[in-house]
Amino acid sequence: MSKLDKEEVLKSIDELLAFSKDKRVRNFTETIEMQVTLKNYDPNKDKRFSESVRLPFPIRPKVRVCVIGDVETVEQVKAANIEGVDVINMDNLKFFNKDQKKIKKWANKFHGFLSNAKHLRNIPRVLGPTLHKVDKAPIAIKPGEDPVEKVKEFGALCSFKLKKTVNLNLPFAYVGLDKEEVFENLSVSLNFLATLLKKNWQNIKTVYIKSTMGPSFRIY
Repeated sequence: MSKLDKEEVLKSIDELLAFSKDKRVRNFTETIEMQVTLKNYDPNKDKRFSESVRLPFPIRPKVRVCVIGDVETVEQVKAANIEGVDVINMDNLKFFNKDQKKIKKWANKFHGFLSNAKHLRNIPRVLGPTLHKVDKAPIAIKPGEDPVEKVKEFGALCSFKLKKTVNLNLPFAYVGLDKEEVFENLSVSLNFLATLLKKNWQNIKTVYIKSTMGPSFRIY
């Protein structure tokens, strides 16, 4: 069950969206991110996690994603001709020759990557650690999942990755959504995070939200 005070959170979202609209014209659409600090949770002792949840509304208006797959998967995604989506055959990764500068430049073209689950272990062996270092480790397309639907879903995926600190910063919406849509995405994402923690909401100390260029608002 959500511990958010909806009325108070909606007020903060109103202010956040108003600030974004009233300030200077920007040549990009701002994302809205949450900044979560955990309490009574030790990443060195307690469970670390890397999990994603599909939100009711997209996190970004336009998503750039690359699918790393076998021939069948690549052909399926190419045939769908989805804007902002690129593909690469698993065998062609070797042409990067583990050149980390080239790989980083390539990775920065995309918001993230998808890959057949069976390839996940092999990708770091072929490319090296760069995708993990830039926090773009591929999300699995599991056996039986439709890769085209997975690509469409990607734009609304919120990913929680707990590593060495108790601070989490991640996008969950964008300023083009209305305040109720922003709230829905926020509520779903935080309730999902709570399920990943050993004491649920009791392990969440503070939550702030902010747009890319705006101030922070504490909502929990």
